[in-house]
Amino acid sequence: LLTCVGGAMVMGPMIGGELASRWGHEASFLFAAALLVVALGYTALLLPEYLPLERRAVAPQRAAAGNGDGAGQTRQLLHELQSLTRKSPQLAWYLAAMGFANVGMGAYGSVQPFWAREELGWAARDLGRYMSFTGFIVIIAQGGLLPLLRNMVKGQEGRLAQCCFLLNAVKVAALSFAPNTASVYAISVAGVASSCGGTVTRSLTSRCASEQQQGLLAGGISALLAAASTLGALVGSQALAAALRRGLPSGAPLQLSAVCFALAALCVARAPAAARAAKYEEAAKTLEEGGGDVHEAAKIR
Repeated sequence: LLTCVGGAMVMGPMIGGELASRWGHEASFLFAAALLVVALGYTALLLPEYLPLERRAVAPQRAAAGNGDGAGQTRQLLHELQSLTRKSPQLAWYLAAMGFANVGMGAYGSVQPFWAREELGWAARDLGRYMSFTGFIVIIAQGGLLPLLRNMVKGQEGRLAQCCFLLNAVKVAALSFAPNTASVYAISVAGVASSCGGTVTRSLTSRCASEQQQGLLAGGISALLAAASTLGALVGSQALAAALRRGLPSGAPLQLSAVCFALAALCVARAPAAARAAKYEEAAKTLEEGGGDVHEAAKIR
C-alpha cells in the first residue's frame, strides 16, 4: 500500500509542479479536482466492499447505541477503545508514538513549501521535483529496505521503530540547517530508512488486538492520525508565523517536528515496560485470589 502511495507521490508533485510553472497554481488545483471526481466515481460504482455482507456483524451494544444516536455510538466506540488499551497497556504507547509522529509530519508538511522558498529559493517546479524524489525514496524504503531491516532485527521491531523515528528526528533537524539544494537531497538519501517507522509501529499495534478487534483498532488509528495531522499542521504554521515575526529562521518548525519524532521514539521505548508491568500485576492478582502469600504478591509487583 505504501509503495503505491509512494508511486503517487512521485507522479503527483511532478505533474503539479509542471502545471503550476506553465499555467499557474490554479491549473494544479483544477487537475486535482478532476482526479478526485474520477476517484469518487470509481469508488461509488466499482470499488467492492472488502467484507462480504454475510460476514458483517454489529455488536449489540453498538447497534443499540447507533439507532439514530451518533453521539451514543461515538461514546460506545471510545469506551471499547479504552477497554482495549487497558487490556494491552503497550498499545497506548504505540498509539501515542503514532500520534506524535503524525504531528511531526503535519508540522513539517504544512511549512515545507514556505521553508523551501524562503531558505532555498525554490519555485513550484523545484518543490515538485523534490516531492517526487521523496516519493521515490518511500518506494525504496517500503518495498526494498524495510524487509531487509526486519530480517536483520529478527523480531525486535520495537527497536527498529525507535531507530527509524530517531533517524527521522535527525533528518528533519538537519534539513532545517541545510544551506543549499544539494545538501537537502543528500540528507534525504541518508535518512531513507526514516520513513519505515510508521509502518513498523502500525504492525506492532495490530498485534495488541484480536482478529475481531482489528476493525475497531483500524478506525481508532485512522481518527487519531487525522487529528494528529491536523494538529501538526496548525502547530507548524503557527510556529512558522512566530518565527517570521521574530526574525528567526524559517526552519524553526522543522526543529519542532524533530522533537515530535523524538517523542515518538520515546513512546515506543516505553511500550515493553508497560507490557511487563501489566503481566506482573496480573500474576500478583492471580496469586492473591488463589490465597497465596500477600508478601510474595507485593514482591511480584
